[in-house]
Amino acid sequence: MERRTGASGENAPRLSILMVHPHDLYSPQEPWTVRIRFLAEELARQGHRVILAYHRLGATRRQRGSGLPGVELVELGRNVSALVRNTAHLAKMARACDVVHVQKCMPHAAIPALWAAYLNRLPIHYDWDDWEYKIQDIETGGKAPGWLRWMEERLPGLVDTVSVASGLLEALALKAGVPKDRIFRAPVGADLVAFNPAVSGERIRARLDGAGPVVLYLGQLHATQYVGQFLQAGKLILTRHPDARLVVVGAGWRLPELEELASTLHIVQNVVFTGAVPYAEVPEYVAAADVAVACFDDNEATRAKSPLKVVEYLAAGKAIVASAVGEVQKMIDQVGVLVPAGDIPALSDAICDLLEDPFRREELGLRARERAERLHGWGAVAANLEQAYRRALQRPA
Repeated sequence: MERRTGASGENAPRLSILMVHPHDLYSPQEPWTVRIRFLAEELARQGHRVILAYHRLGATRRQRGSGLPGVELVELGRNVSALVRNTAHLAKMARACDVVHVQKCMPHAAIPALWAAYLNRLPIHYDWDDWEYKIQDIETGGKAPGWLRWMEERLPGLVDTVSVASGLLEALALKAGVPKDRIFRAPVGADLVAFNPAVSGERIRARLDGAGPVVLYLGQLHATQYVGQFLQAGKLILTRHPDARLVVVGAGWRLPELEELASTLHIVQNVVFTGAVPYAEVPEYVAAADVAVACFDDNEATRAKSPLKVVEYLAAGKAIVASAVGEVQKMIDQVGVLVPAGDIPALSDAICDLLEDPFRREELGLRARERAERLHGWGAVAANLEQAYRRALQRPA
């Protein structure tokens, strides 16, 4: 079968891309599918044909048709018995494609994607957006499965090109033997239309039942999100701003533990846990904030991250206080306030200082939006992916 060349530029032929994701696009329990959704839409918008195969959470098939403009969606089962069936299905779809793209190293998606590419003699691209083993290791208290580490270490050597969301992941790809010219930077992006300074947060502020300042944390409530730091800083914030509202937007298995912490700190009356929020409403919550917070510990998992919350804060034009760790330092430098990771008093002081300086908040918000427009739109990430695909095609047929 004749394959397209790796030519690039305005006159380059459009590509047919089979994207494979290990999680469920429609489950509120797996909101990290935002990345693959936006990349698929952006690639389709640029004229490429995009098929996106995702793995439903649970046994019941429910999705029919496409929920993404210009993208053909394929729903696959996730149980072990579906592995062979999924491989055959992906291999059949790949016959009409130019490249296979797999996000994350989860075997139930990566193994069928590899076989689909190999059986059709197609190049395969690996989108490495998190250090999955380190995340699991933290979440399980050092009991992450060995198979995950094995898979994550070996997958880069089995593909043609790799995109990475951080400098640490790039270093890991180089260590795994991937040539530098086959590694492409693809940090997280933001929806610059949905998240922008013109969005009103008044409806959300009215819900909060208070006239005081709003300090917001956005993210999933699991082990590698450090909402406890936010609440501990909140205790100190309330000594200077007793009418402040501390808003935690997101859901996760740690929610009961965090609610208990808020009670122990005696700040329950000032804390709002929204639980899971439809993604379409998230920009309103961010718009309601006077200060947006992204706090982290400094560890290998957080250094490898390119946090979605940060670019969405930037796009919304928010005054941001964040921990100085990994990619966050590059994303926030000069357009927000960085504090040492894990330093609760410094986190509290930085937030309070911004609450007391509206002119500084406005200045930082303008800078944040400018940076988002220049560096963090999904279009820029998709353009880097297209370069990776075309580089992957530059190999013997």
